[in-house]
Amino acid sequence: MQDNGEYLKEDDYSRRMSINLFNIDMEPLGVSEVLLDGHRKHMNDDTHGGSHLKCVSESGEKGDEADQHPPKRPGTLRKTIHVLRFYFNVVVPFGGFLATTFNLASATLGAGIISIPSGFNLSGVIMSCVYLILAAAGTIYSMNLLAKVMVKTGLRTYAQSARVLLGRGADYFLAVLIIIQCFGGSVAYIIAASTLLSPVLNAPSAPAFLKTKQGNRIMTSVVWITFMLPLVFPKKVNSLRYVSTFGVLFIVYFVACMIGHSATHGLHDPSIRSEMRMMRTGNEALEGLGVFLFSLMVQLNAYDIFFEMQHKTVFHFTLYTTIATGTCVLLYFLSGIFGYADFGSKVRDSVLSLYDPIKEPYMAVGYIGIIIKICVAFALHMIPFRDALYHFFRWTPEEVPYWKHCLVMAVPTTAALLCGLFIPTINTVLGLLGSFCGGIIGMIMPALFYMYTGDFNLREVGMLNYVATYLLLVGGVVSVVFGTVTTIYSTSQSSFVS
Repeated sequence: MQDNGEYLKEDDYSRRMSINLFNIDMEPLGVSEVLLDGHRKHMNDDTHGGSHLKCVSESGEKGDEADQHPPKRPGTLRKTIHVLRFYFNVVVPFGGFLATTFNLASATLGAGIISIPSGFNLSGVIMSCVYLILAAAGTIYSMNLLAKVMVKTGLRTYAQSARVLLGRGADYFLAVLIIIQCFGGSVAYIIAASTLLSPVLNAPSAPAFLKTKQGNRIMTSVVWITFMLPLVFPKKVNSLRYVSTFGVLFIVYFVACMIGHSATHGLHDPSIRSEMRMMRTGNEALEGLGVFLFSLMVQLNAYDIFFEMQHKTVFHFTLYTTIATGTCVLLYFLSGIFGYADFGSKVRDSVLSLYDPIKEPYMAVGYIGIIIKICVAFALHMIPFRDALYHFFRWTPEEVPYWKHCLVMAVPTTAALLCGLFIPTINTVLGLLGSFCGGIIGMIMPALFYMYTGDFNLREVGMLNYVATYLLLVGGVVSVVFGTVTTIYSTSQSSFVS
């Protein structure tokens, strides 16, 4: 009887987690319209409010409500916010092309943009470009496979897909990997925020206490509790589309600042140009692989973003992913080549520590933008973390009360803060996460999911998909084995010295 009850519970959980895509596509705004699309919500409120006012006016004609005060008009600030939100929804509508593309780009861009120059230094310019191209191709194709899996099965999370397609036990293994990947990524963003604050806190006019490690940790904690923590509480990815849009635009501005700084400083220094390496071989060439894999890791948010799209099709999802990934690769290439050309062999970790925003105000504006972008990326990393954690309890995000959701999310974000304050280098985190977890989650699992959805043979999927799926699988295995071993080796050699 106990086994029957367990299977009934399992079937009920699977039913709640799966969804009928045909019915979703009949509704223009899809499954995620509820309480998030301000325009639609206010239109509905106006409709109900209109009928209510009509009833009040009718009763007023009878004299019962003759002395009732008219409703209080909204204040200027509230009206301004409503107007701005309305027009922003017109430009970046919920689940539309721009919202989805910006969310995908925002989930990709993050700590990677400040670590890519060190990746170019570790692997050489040519090998870094090869890694970027291969990682981008693998990302786009893996997202295409995930879209096919979601359309075919209707499953809404990574862990649920692993349980249904690969069997019991695979879901827990994958959920643990997702938790490790997302938690480690969040730690990396805390480290990046701390690095951002260092040049400002070390200014000559700054108090002596803020120049110490304790002062830096306190200010990092202030940034975390003020900007990062509030962004992890929304349940939907599209709730972050406003901040994601501005975050991506600030990243573009920061890359432009890197190009300008390199043109006026490093490119004029012959000694720095002589330090640049076009190609590295052996173990050195593999040291930056994990950084590039982590920098293009967007598969974690694939399920949440897909089910909040207006047009839930493989074509649209692949198109949006291609545009977002192509934009990120271009920004990564520019930041990598000009950041490396600006500082040469000095770039061993985050490039932010090498700029002086106090003496260069235009870089200070870029630093502010990077902080905004890091806060968004921190929140986007916690969404798949939440999904994986809820999978252990057989919860769905829609069923969990908001107060309980906030309490649950506050625990891992606090733990990420504590770890980020005491881990010395960001490349240690990115290298291990990108090689091991990124290779499994971003390359191996999408290929296996697609194979196990059924009808995976040459006649059904075609030669191109058949070969590409196996190449993605083999590439994931290679990145896990060689990337992880190389990262551990290089870390042990440097002994965690930043």
